[in-house]
Amino acid sequence: MKYLYKIFIILVYLIPVLLLGYLIMLNINPELNISYSLDGRNRMVSELVPLSRVSDIDFDTFGKYRSITSEPVYLDVSIPRKYDKVEVVVEYSDLQIPVFDIGISRNDERTTFDFVSLENNTLESLGWNKIEYGGLVLYQRSKKYDTMDGFLANPSTFRDTIVYRTDLDPYIAERYSKGVTDVVFPIKQKLQMMVYHLGGELKIDVATNKEYVLNIFKDSQLVSNGENNLSKGMYKVELIGDMETIFSHIKINSPYVAILNSINLGELKTPIKLYSTTSKLLFKTEEVSGLQTIKIDGKPLEIEQSFTQYNKNFDNRWIKQINIDKGNLEIDGTLFFIHNWNLFYPVYEKFYPEINLDNVNFILAKQNNNYLDEAVVKTRKATFNLENTPTPYNKIRFLLSLPTSKDMPELVKIRGIKFYFTGEKMDLADIFYKVIKKIRDLRI
Repeated sequence: MKYLYKIFIILVYLIPVLLLGYLIMLNINPELNISYSLDGRNRMVSELVPLSRVSDIDFDTFGKYRSITSEPVYLDVSIPRKYDKVEVVVEYSDLQIPVFDIGISRNDERTTFDFVSLENNTLESLGWNKIEYGGLVLYQRSKKYDTMDGFLANPSTFRDTIVYRTDLDPYIAERYSKGVTDVVFPIKQKLQMMVYHLGGELKIDVATNKEYVLNIFKDSQLVSNGENNLSKGMYKVELIGDMETIFSHIKINSPYVAILNSINLGELKTPIKLYSTTSKLLFKTEEVSGLQTIKIDGKPLEIEQSFTQYNKNFDNRWIKQINIDKGNLEIDGTLFFIHNWNLFYPVYEKFYPEINLDNVNFILAKQNNNYLDEAVVKTRKATFNLENTPTPYNKIRFLLSLPTSKDMPELVKIRGIKFYFTGEKMDLADIFYKVIKKIRDLRI
């Protein structure tokens, strides 16, 4: 027993010393440079997964590569400490579609991503008037605005505006109404919403059959996991459950609420109406009870087979009314509203190759000054701020997105991915504080 006691005492004093040495070592070099290995041999960077969407290593004139055959794919990067910023440099070739984006996970559940375009030939080939300011770029088919502030103060309408891969928080003088939004139909698994909040406590009351996670984001940064006292502005609200979760009632103390991207409806007790501003809607059911006739602006669309995707394309982005009787239906689109008033948020579209821009006059996107090399093998970078970015299990997830609705044998050849992390040096007081805290944790 005395022998074990001595070993215990040695460990109690040795661990803080080793920890101090480790923290000082990190402090001496607050940078981390690591690379994705095509052969999967880097213990700090995972392989691109799912493996079924990535080819084996192959070779051509320019060296070795892996092809991405369908999207999305992702990888995890292990980090030893917190960093302030990461620059991701991607080397690739043979891009077969117009758009190639990379995103970083912004929540513990890895369901919300902040994206940067590595290449967007749809935008780059427009030839429209451009205003670049504050990390944003405004494309104008016919010039109306002289400054970015002018657009943000008085943005154009739903019908001719697209917001791509960024959040827009325009100032609108008339946006003063108080009230609530009630979502009284069942939604399965998860939900994302944009909410314009007048300030103070953002109250989100949820009735559900299971525990769930609530996240609130501002400008792609996590600001709250529940309790909040927020300034006036636009927020993204995220509710996350599991495969069995059903959100039966959601009440928010704002009349300005838009549901983002998709709705997975549960079984409806009464028919519902939804309103959407989008150029494309997709419907699918996995249950026999979800087979039904839905109506879009009074025109029927038959959902006749389960596990089959039904597409509906439009030549405009006007508000559309969707009537649904039964539920048990997955709906993908752009924005969905409970009512056809308080339509406050400019249209967000995914850039599929076949997107119709005929009626679009304005596109707001993130600035894309990321070209490093424009040879056959392209080298482009994306920079992400890591402040308030969760790192569950000391890992950060990155996602490669190549949006397309077509089946293709190859989307792009990946030849290398490098990560450059930078962080602030800790002063000695911070280091000793961490050591003392570790000692106290050991004693507890």
